[in-house]
Amino acid sequence: MSQMKLKYEDDNYSIKLFFPSVFKLFGGNLRPINLHEALRFYWALIYGYRVYHLFANEEEIGYCVIQNGGSVRYPFATKQDIIVGPYFIKPSYRCKKLSIFLVNKCIKEFETQYRFAFDFIQKNNIASIKTTEACNFEYLCDGKYTNLRVLKPKKKGLGDYVIYRYTNTVK
Repeated sequence: MSQMKLKYEDDNYSIKLFFPSVFKLFGGNLRPINLHEALRFYWALIYGYRVYHLFANEEEIGYCVIQNGGSVRYPFATKQDIIVGPYFIKPSYRCKKLSIFLVNKCIKEFETQYRFAFDFIQKNNIASIKTTEACNFEYLCDGKYTNLRVLKPKKKGLGDYVIYRYTNTVK
């Protein structure tokens, strides 16, 4: 964890930034990632991503991934944009609004050089949808993956995902 840079600290929590590499995709060990996720993050390395890890004392309790826009996988996000997620909070720390706290810190304080932040969520992930809406993201459209794993925007009701957009006001 020495590869992490402290970004925030108060009496209860700290947030540390990790820059991934081919050899280490995450700075912590909160949960194992499956092959599908590993492939997604290897692809994301091409465009750049970083991981903000949330700690209570020295225990890792969550993370939020921020990816640079401009990837062919997400045609709605340009190089001036960022993509938020996935984010995760350890089950024993849920229902404390920590995901809202973490996402807000990332998009409003740590990440400031972007036009729009996008988040895409499976429609049945109600907790993440509530987090995203609580962070002032607005529904943009539905989305559906193509066979080549490109998330294409679709009309409402025609996708498996919902795509949200946050407009940066801190430029």
